[in-house]
Amino acid sequence: MTWAWGWIASMDLTLNRHASLYCQCHWQMATLHTDADILIRYQELHVSDLSVTTAISDPNARGHCDDRLAWLWTMDVPCDTDRNDWMSKCMFHWFQSKALLNQWEEEVELLQCEADWTRNYFQHRVNFWKDQQDEAVWLKNTGMACYAAWQCQIYHRLYLM
Repeated sequence: MTWAWGWIASMDLTLNRHASLYCQCHWQMATLHTDADILIRYQELHVSDLSVTTAISDPNARGHCDDRLAWLWTMDVPCDTDRNDWMSKCMFHWFQSKALLNQWEEEVELLQCEADWTRNYFQHRVNFWKDQQDEAVWLKNTGMACYAAWQCQIYHRLYLM
């Protein structure tokens, strides 16, 4: 089986699972004596409603003038989302979560930069004290050379942390 056929089989399985779930929910709505206008809006799902048609891709093609899409493709979903406040709450929650994610990503980036800056500073101090040590050795100042070597070693250890 090729990748494409595997993907098609996976989509078919998903479609069947969702259709089965929809049919169960529709049956429950009918059992609970839901209002007629809701039952008209959410009709019973038939196998013919799930069939694929190419009429949507080229409705002006020869022989497609009388083709009609299944009821589920013509539902007014934007109207549903306008009436429901839950969508705005969901969008608010999404934006809030996205802002928090961006904040943490920025924080990680800043911490990585600060770690690099600190390491660069320690390396700079190592180089500074090496230069001081070389100058003290050249001037035959052993006390200053020892102190510079000690400072160089301290900053080198900090750099390696």
